[in-house]
Amino acid sequence: MKPLIRALAVTLLAFLSCTAPPATDSPTPRHRPFLKAEDGSLIALHTPEEVEEAESYYKMRLEDGYEAILEEDKTPSRTQGDSLYPLSLPPSVDLRANQTPIRNQNPRGTCTSFAIAALLEAAYKRLHGLELDLSEEWINGVQKMGILLSTGSPGAPIPLPLRENTIYILSGGGVAWGLDHVLRYGVPEESYWGYNRIGFIDKPDDPGDIPRVLWDGPPMERQDFLDTFNLTEQGWRVETLGPDGRPLHTPYTVFLDPFPRLARQHAVYGPSHIVYIPQTELRNLDWYKRRLAEGQEIAFSVLLKGKEDFRLNFRDGIWIPGTTNIGGHAMLMVGYNDARRAFLVKNSWGRDDRGRGYPIEADRDGDGFVEFSYDWVTDGLVYEAAVLRGVRSPGGFSPAFGLGYWKLSLDDLVTRDLSIYHLPKTVPSAALRRSFVSTPPGAVDRRLGTFHVPASPGFRVNGETLPELRFLRFWLLPDSASEPWRGLDARVIDTEEHRVFFFRSGRFATGWTGERGLLLYRGIDRPRGMGVGGPPRAEAFAGHWIIHDDDTSVPLGAEPRIGELYLYNYQGVLTGVYVYQGRQHSVKVSYSPNYPKRIQFEVSGLYNRDSAKTFVGVMMGGNTGLIVGQSGYFVGIFPFFNGFYAVRLGP
Repeated sequence: MKPLIRALAVTLLAFLSCTAPPATDSPTPRHRPFLKAEDGSLIALHTPEEVEEAESYYKMRLEDGYEAILEEDKTPSRTQGDSLYPLSLPPSVDLRANQTPIRNQNPRGTCTSFAIAALLEAAYKRLHGLELDLSEEWINGVQKMGILLSTGSPGAPIPLPLRENTIYILSGGGVAWGLDHVLRYGVPEESYWGYNRIGFIDKPDDPGDIPRVLWDGPPMERQDFLDTFNLTEQGWRVETLGPDGRPLHTPYTVFLDPFPRLARQHAVYGPSHIVYIPQTELRNLDWYKRRLAEGQEIAFSVLLKGKEDFRLNFRDGIWIPGTTNIGGHAMLMVGYNDARRAFLVKNSWGRDDRGRGYPIEADRDGDGFVEFSYDWVTDGLVYEAAVLRGVRSPGGFSPAFGLGYWKLSLDDLVTRDLSIYHLPKTVPSAALRRSFVSTPPGAVDRRLGTFHVPASPGFRVNGETLPELRFLRFWLLPDSASEPWRGLDARVIDTEEHRVFFFRSGRFATGWTGERGLLLYRGIDRPRGMGVGGPPRAEAFAGHWIIHDDDTSVPLGAEPRIGELYLYNYQGVLTGVYVYQGRQHSVKVSYSPNYPKRIQFEVSGLYNRDSAKTFVGVMMGGNTGLIVGQSGYFVGIFPFFNGFYAVRLGP
């Protein structure tokens, strides 16, 4: 295997360790083995090498401990020294009543994403009484788009303009890798981004594919090319070659809209406290039974073994290991029965017309759940597993607010593209050490994306987020120091830290860098107002302004509140009135000629609040008819801020 592929132990080959579901007429693409279900349908598989790579990531992340916890999670943490086993275990546990309906991953190899979704849905049902249908497409996509490649193990960052991640549509995954991602990215409901059942689109490495992204060699595609397909609506051309190198179907084009705007704003669900199985416990039945007895379902990955003709093995209605390695798969344990020596498992291959779950030979009572022999554990075929001890609070904030391919206007003088495809703290420190030379102990993943510059390779971008405030600070890095862990001190010379607040609509972000205004916008035209001649100064602020205020009361996905600000200048002193829904509010304006582009004003009684709301803005140097900045309230000493922008209508 080429050194690059092992750079992070989490490249695409590390994740394509899932089987695809039974399908009645699904031919197999080239270079893929398959097994045969008893009804004659084919199930595409992934190679033992790919299973080994997925397993290696799980082992590597354990170097940072077997728990992953959000900073705001308050669940008590179990230490390594705590006992894992009760004095006695019940002879059986059945958590089927706590499960959401059986899903179907057909026709793609996305079993890991379905297992993670099932794990989360069960946790929300158990802890909050919610019946959720979460987006497997999102879970699958963030695992692939969030990969950070390097040139070796360890090596250097991938140099621009080449891509450092991969295409979101690829199948496969790992339980540990996927959970580490949704811990930081969150997950929206299925209604915000539905599952894509287009056949063969998740294999974009054939010569006629657009985009064509190779998964078995060093990245050759440009970062800006990949970002347009990962983060904007585009037409994809799909070709698929069979084992003989001949097309399996006529090439076709489909339009896809990845990571839709409302999905990014509503990715409010997800784990907050994950416990991974210690490597020493992988074969210990009591670890699994203890978790199930505590009411916690288990997402796990397993190396499937079957018959020499690539069929599955069963005994007395129980799915048992065979003797031939046939590929990896991920599912959810929801119970066990000592008398049957079997786990109850929720699979993601759907149900037949009689309601039986696949493989139907292991669903004796026809309720969709299958019996899975203890032998899979005791024979060492389960290679990773995890449970949830906590989840994000329902109705909270989305950590994925900043994902997207953004236009960035710097002081309305220069406009560039900023692609945000990665969220900080996603990759654990152990993975950074394995991937990047000279990674210091305890290094923190700070990668966000790439800043694209015409006729130039561009710059990698690192930063930090405060999801509860929808706040992002970021900086540009030179190619000579572009590792994901680099801090602000490594930024490009003569550049400053950029700070912005993202709107709940998912269309704008506003802020500043130094004394220059920043406006990010996506899928909408840049706002423009009526400017005045000369540089920014007190009299330049006078006029009739329309305020677009993304107040904290604005619902997720909704547009900002619209108000009117009338500013008057008399001998360098600014006064004003704010009008919202026909009601006038008094305004206190602060302005200093020492900072001629900045203005601050307080509005009393706005939105029926007792406390005044403070607006701090910067006039754009290239358009004096536009102000960008932040507004908010102080509750005691704690600020609650949001973004706003103002467009001048006239004098």
